[in-house]
Amino acid sequence: MLCPKQYNPGQQKTGAKTDHEHTTQPQYITNANRQKLSVILPMADYLELLEDFEDLATIAERKDESTIPLEDVLKEDGLNFEVQS
Repeated sequence: MLCPKQYNPGQQKTGAKTDHEHTTQPQYITNANRQKLSVILPMADYLELLEDFEDLATIAERKDESTIPLEDVLKEDGLNFEVQS
């Protein structure tokens, strides 16, 4: 897979971030009145946000589900549960 910005072996290496690293600030697409219309994120940042969103959706779906005590889960797996003081 090719990246939009190709590596040029003739370029000097600097401390600048590459296209594959997380940025600290998103880039915005604005209209003539400088109102933000869209955001540009590196793919890694977008995928991380998408995963976080999916996790939050799962938590919301399961908020009313009953819980199983840790001791019961460990017993089912044949493990011992001991509280150490």
